[in-house]
Amino acid sequence: MIGEIEGELKEDIENINFFLKNSENEYSIKLENKELSLIRKSENKLDINLKFNGEKNNFFYEIENFKQNFLVLGEKYSYNIKNKIFQFSYILFDENHNEINKIRISIENV
Repeated sequence: MIGEIEGELKEDIENINFFLKNSENEYSIKLENKELSLIRKSENKLDINLKFNGEKNNFFYEIENFKQNFLVLGEKYSYNIKNKIFQFSYILFDENHNEINKIRISIENV
């Protein structure tokens, strides 16, 4: 996704709060106390709360005729000061705790 960042990526990785916007969606990303909140505002709203303490959270995904409950587990997050890149990853599981996918998101301040 390419878009504009409102907010600031800074060295204080424990408290990040910013917004991304492109032609299709708006995103809010907040990291506080090792818990990341990712919210997408669009036609199909998406809210993911990731905990980076080994605890899985419920995640409900809905788009058109598809509705499904999942579990998500925050894997890791980091901030590359030199390149100004905030990166986080999480694992998506089905309701039976079977791993479906690993997802990594990188946000670069250019």
